[in-house]
Amino acid sequence: MQASDGEQATDLITHHLPDLIICDFRLPKKNGLEVLSYLHQLGQMTAFILVTAYYSEELVREAERQGAAAVLEKPIELQFLRKQCTEILRGLGRSLMA
Repeated sequence: MQASDGEQATDLITHHLPDLIICDFRLPKKNGLEVLSYLHQLGQMTAFILVTAYYSEELVREAERQGAAAVLEKPIELQFLRKQCTEILRGLGRSLMA
């Protein structure tokens, strides 16, 4: 699934909770931390990766405090992202579909 903004992302999460969410920090309507906060409020154990071009230690601390599995700085190599997703899902006892 794909969302064009943070508001649509929270709507999708409400109806179709995935095993893993990869979310940009800078989104229209709601940012990535707001999407993560919404997920946290639902009490769900969905893995969440926040990606950003605005990387800072403060952002990492806040994302981790809210339960993000990883915060990755753009640009991200696809192979590295795939490895991160595989490791996170493996830790949850799930697998990455090809």
